[in-house]
Amino acid sequence: MPWATEALGAESLACYVSELIVHTWDLARAAGSGATGSRATGSGATGSGATGSRATGSRATWSDETIEVALAVMGVQLPVPERMPIWLGVAEQFDVPPEQLDQVAPFADAVPVSGDAPAIDRLVGWVGRNPSWPESS
Repeated sequence: MPWATEALGAESLACYVSELIVHTWDLARAAGSGATGSRATGSGATGSGATGSRATGSRATWSDETIEVALAVMGVQLPVPERMPIWLGVAEQFDVPPEQLDQVAPFADAVPVSGDAPAIDRLVGWVGRNPSWPESS
């Protein structure tokens, strides 16, 4: 992310974890295996908290703690739900013509999600995905 070049190591790692979670969610949803949060992890949770396998038919799941870290950092990286002002600034900084913004903007506007929705729904909604996809398409 061009705007995250001066981020601290922990923030950069959290951004990367967010990317992994969201793109795993994309793939799980596209493959029809689903993706959820709220995995019962106990004290033995390790790694990114991601589990699941298309081969076994299980769903992609993450610990809510992992998702909350990713959501917090994305709230810093994408501080407002309307993203066009961010992309206009990035376009100006990198000399991208405004008419090409729809081709280079990496995040759509946030999709409204209830504050008490599962953490994974709040994360994917914040980065511009509809948590009910593909059911809503």
